[in-house]
Parts: sequence; structure tokens; C-alpha cells
Amino acid sequence: MDIDKTMLRRPSVWAVIIPVALGIWGIHSTVNMLRSQERAQRQTEETKEVCRNAQSIASIMKRLGRKKLGETPMFKSYDRVTSARQCARGALIPESKMQRIESFDPKLTKDKTWLFRESYKLNGVKLLQIAKFIDFAERSFDSLNCTQVTIYPARVKRKDAWDATISLQYVKKQL
Repeated sequence: MDIDKTMLRRPSVWAVIIPVALGIWGIHSTVNMLRSQERAQRQTEETKEVCRNAQSIASIMKRLGRKKLGETPMFKSYDRVTSARQCARGALIPESKMQRIESFDPKLTKDKTWLFRESYKLNGVKLLQIAKFIDFAERSFDSLNCTQVTIYPARVKRKDAWDATISLQYVKKQL
């Protein structure tokens, strides 16, 4: 059976093609909807399990004497060089490749907190280590942000060796 233009001009051919195409499309949509429904049910079950685990953790913490769960510190406060060394260790950067460039005097902000700014230089490190340093710092310490990163090729003739200047700022409530 050859399909040509004259065959496609007949309404009886389209009377067969359109219902078949719509039927296939409907079956495909139904299968996708059922898959989505199964995924939603699994996600709902996982969410309920997480809530049960959170409630059991909260009850254990209450039994241990921690009544105010909202005051449980999730982040540590940034402490200049000590914290920067922790970030370097987290990024697998030797301390010899990190140096503190400058530390500006803290400024009192309008909401009575102190804004600190620090700059560090990383010498001869990989790009991934630079990213890990910043990621570790921002995830681990309260109110710490990386404000600027300057990356340039290192003087050493190694592949993927970079020097970086990283500027950080953080807020503390008191001095």
C-alpha cells in the first residue's frame, strides 16, 4: 500500500489516523500520570517518615534536657584564622598554601551588629580546592559570605595550579 497525496486527501483516511493518534497520545498521558502519582505517593511516605524521625529526635533531645530546640546552634561562629584553617583543611589545602592578607576593622551596623571583613590568599591550589574552601566556609559558619574571589594562574608550572584571593565577610552580635 503506497501513501500518496491523493490518499491523504480522502476524509476516510483521516477518520482513521486522527482517532489512532489521539488514542496513542491518551495512553501515553495516562501512563505518565500513573508514574507521577506513584512518585508522589513515595515522596509523601518519605516525608511522613522524616517527620516521625524528627519527632523522635525532638523527644530524645527533650529527655536529655534541651527544652528550647530553636536555640540549638546549627552553625558555628566564625573565628578569624582558626576558622580559615578549618576551611583549608576541609578543602584539603595545606596551611602553607594559605595566608591571611588583611583584616579590616569591624564596623558597627544599623542593627547594632558588627560587620567583619577578611581576605585570604591561596597559593598554587586547584580550582576544585578553591570552590571547596568557599563552600565549606559558607556552609559551616553563621552569617559568613564570600564577597569576592579573584583567580589567576600560579607561577608554578603545574597543570591546574591557581592562586586565589578570597574576601569574606561575616556578622557578629558582640565584640
